[in-house]
Amino acid sequence: MHSHLLSAGIANSISARTYYFQSERNRSKQINTDQSGAFITTGFVDFVYKNTVAQFANFMLATDTDQIITQIKGANLMAIITKDALDSFPCVLGSNEIEYCVQRITVDI
Repeated sequence: MHSHLLSAGIANSISARTYYFQSERNRSKQINTDQSGAFITTGFVDFVYKNTVAQFANFMLATDTDQIITQIKGANLMAIITKDALDSFPCVLGSNEIEYCVQRITVDI
């Protein structure tokens, strides 16, 4: 399955949950506002707060995990956004003030 990995430095897991899954009345979720051109269905989004290395080890080769950990120094959150979250809209997820786009990967889930 194709997925996007994004990392972020977020204060706590409640802030992360708010960023990815909650929205105020008549407003988009913050992730959709920050990812210009994307409409992300958050039912296909998951995140790991603090324990990102152990999570990567569940579905990636150790060499890939080491490379990603090097890229996300200081980040305490990893978001995993599957292709189903993008609702077939052609878009490219990228970095913004909150998130750093690590890479697009194919994982066995």
